[in-house]
Amino acid sequence: MSFQFAIDSRSRKAARFMRRVRTELQKALEEEKGKRKITQAELARLLGVDRSVINKQLTGSGNLTLRSIADWAWALDRDIVFSLPPSHSRPGANTFTAEWPGGVPVFMPAAPKAGCGFDVSETATYKGYGG
Repeated sequence: MSFQFAIDSRSRKAARFMRRVRTELQKALEEEKGKRKITQAELARLLGVDRSVINKQLTGSGNLTLRSIADWAWALDRDIVFSLPPSHSRPGANTFTAEWPGGVPVFMPAAPKAGCGFDVSETATYKGYGG
């Protein structure tokens, strides 16, 4: 028996955005941990919340509001950068198909970034090693 479920594009976009935000928070905390020895407990103290709140926000089980993200930025002495560039994804696409030299199709979880060895176009061709 196999499972298949559909995630609509709105939910997919929201989930990917939330993942990126949490990843950036995790990276910032890790960098500050190395520089200033800030831990989850210290961050919680600065923000006036319990450490479990910080942990839940980092793991995805806690609510992240715009205010809480701004509070994190303040506590970690970081700037917030936000933009909404036009989307370059194809509607309904959750995979990207490319061809290795020799015509072998390769399926990837998402479109690769520019400069990674793939020509990001309607029909992409691998241009990396051996190509």
